[in-house]
Amino acid sequence: MDIRDKSMQWCASAPGKTFEDEEGLVVYFSQGSGSTHLITEVAAFILEVLAMGPATTDELLHQIAIGADDITEQELQESVHELLEELQASELIEAA
Repeated sequence: MDIRDKSMQWCASAPGKTFEDEEGLVVYFSQGSGSTHLITEVAAFILEVLAMGPATTDELLHQIAIGADDITEQELQESVHELLEELQASELIEAA
């Protein structure tokens, strides 16, 4: 499985809840495992998108790019691929 494959489809491993404070810290509670994770706002966005249904890497990149004016396409791709790897390693997402 090549995580950099833009056609790769992702889904949330289990339902979860996101909690955000005034300082921009985001905590994600996985209802499937009962674990909590400190995540970035972009990671929270990815989890929210995947909670609505599976999405490809390319679809996620497109949706994130809409609000990312100050980053190059290459930087965005690298950042999103790293986030997907981290979310997968944390068992919050999986290949669909």
